[in-house]
Amino acid sequence: MKKLIFLIVISLSIVILPSCVSSGPNTKVGVEQDGNANTRDELSGKWNDADLRDTAKTLIDQMLTEAWYTRALAAKSNNELPSIKIGKIKNKTDAHLPMGAFTSTVQRVLINSGKMDFAGDFSESKMIRKEKNDQMNNASDDSVKEAGNEAAADYMVFGQFTSMSDRVGGKQVKYLQVNLKLIDIEKNRIVWVGEKKIKKFVQQKSRTW
Repeated sequence: MKKLIFLIVISLSIVILPSCVSSGPNTKVGVEQDGNANTRDELSGKWNDADLRDTAKTLIDQMLTEAWYTRALAAKSNNELPSIKIGKIKNKTDAHLPMGAFTSTVQRVLINSGKMDFAGDFSESKMIRKEKNDQMNNASDDSVKEAGNEAAADYMVFGQFTSMSDRVGGKQVKYLQVNLKLIDIEKNRIVWVGEKKIKKFVQQKSRTW
């Protein structure tokens, strides 16, 4: 009888223990942005859309409140706004980042600020020019949009994403840095440089039950 009870206990342990131990890591994430700690809690510590939105907003806020913008505005006439175009923004991290979503957010924030005009990117400009050529052949004379009347951009944005990480046991520190720069197209001169830093402290503890 004792032997039977012992076998039952062992059998139940084999069934129960795997479900307790392998229930997955318990992940705790602290986020530090530009030196301000614990600004957002997360589940996994992976770079996400919130990081990209925060980065875009911070950098555009920097861009539109620094000295170059006052000079650029003063150089325009007839209450025109400086015009900007997105150039190449490189992802030099080891993570897949939706760069299209980032540039779209930059575009949205700039346009909604009411402080900049935004020129279409290269692919959009190519499609617009193709449409104009099509109109020249097929549209009526009084509605056709003529080539050669585009408003040229005054400035172009370039940038890159870089990252580093360090891990010891169940603890990991992940560091993301984004740098943007704005170049005066006519003079090929850098007029503004912006920087955004995000650091994540990821701690994983295996659950025992």
